[in-house]
Amino acid sequence: MILLQFGCGSNRLDGWQNYDADLELNNLPLPFPNDHADVIFGEHIFEHFSPSHFLRLMDECRRILKPGGTLRVCMPVIERLGVEHGRDISFGHGHGGIYTETSIFHILRLAGFDMEKIIKTGRKEIDGHWRAIGTAKDDLETLRMEAQKF
Repeated sequence: MILLQFGCGSNRLDGWQNYDADLELNNLPLPFPNDHADVIFGEHIFEHFSPSHFLRLMDECRRILKPGGTLRVCMPVIERLGVEHGRDISFGHGHGGIYTETSIFHILRLAGFDMEKIIKTGRKEIDGHWRAIGTAKDDLETLRMEAQKF
């Protein structure tokens, strides 16, 4: 099973191919063949790109996934945040876009993922961002979605 994590930071997962600064997500196409990975995981990385580049990255993830493979996207959304926290998420962390649950869903749809196969999920063992900011703050700001390639 081929498991890819993009933007891993210190959350290196056993059994995964963990990429951080060593994989330049600005340079497309990504250096993986078509239908290569079973799972792609990106936590608090995709919001660092503009919406148009985020869509291109999702196109690449779909290309790289095997049929039946899963993309897991965990990223901050602003609709549940107060003004101060929302502005901090928007301007304080080098983010290239401000996203909502609806905008992420539609970017995944535009990348070719079936609308019926895009779902919200809860926190999983592989998720690590909560360790840095605590569960309460992570639950407030982080949306977790999975999309399957068919």
